[in-house]
Amino acid sequence: MKVYLLLLSVLLSWASTQAQQFDVNLSTETLKAGIGETVQSGLRIRNNDNKALNLIIRKSQSNMGSTQFVQICLNGNCAEELSLRLEPGQSTSDLLITFDAGLAAGISSARYVVVNKNNQNEAVEFDVNFSVEEFAERKSIYDSHFITLTDAYPNPAVESAQVDYKIHKTLPSYNIILRNLLGNVVGDYRLPASETKLKMRTDDLNAGIYFFTLYVDGEGVLTRKIMVKK
Repeated sequence: MKVYLLLLSVLLSWASTQAQQFDVNLSTETLKAGIGETVQSGLRIRNNDNKALNLIIRKSQSNMGSTQFVQICLNGNCAEELSLRLEPGQSTSDLLITFDAGLAAGISSARYVVVNKNNQNEAVEFDVNFSVEEFAERKSIYDSHFITLTDAYPNPAVESAQVDYKIHKTLPSYNIILRNLLGNVVGDYRLPASETKLKMRTDDLNAGIYFFTLYVDGEGVLTRKIMVKK
């Protein structure tokens, strides 16, 4: 009996160790978006083992609308299934789940599984939920006879943040400059009169607080804060 209990204890300990070879953490379990928007959530996977791991990330099932789409993105490359190699102790820093909200409001979900290529029994499943709402027209934060501008969204941002705008009077220049806390310029974007949306890239920025300033013909007229998270 003692031998049996000892063997059982060893097996349970071994199983527990195996199950903890890598951790999976999703920064946001429920992604909220308006119709037609694209939103993202950071996905962190950490190798707890003392040897390299080769992993596969794939969608195992989903309940999505006909116009909705979800992918895994790594370094700007997006697919429904990705392979990933993690060295001992390494964590992912640029892995994202990207959701295109589609054309209808409602609730949807997807289930993903992360599998060790060398041992298919080592797998971690996680669910991602999506909530699509019919957002009202975004409120403007700056409105003049020159230009109307909304606040940046999503905020906090992961890969990018967007502003909506409408130019009422043509001037030599409209642009938005993005700065870090030290005041250093990390992004400079023109606002063409022929367009109404601007996307500011944040995927190559460190997590933290940033500020964007609207310039009208070279004069700063508005500054707003934006958070970047990973």
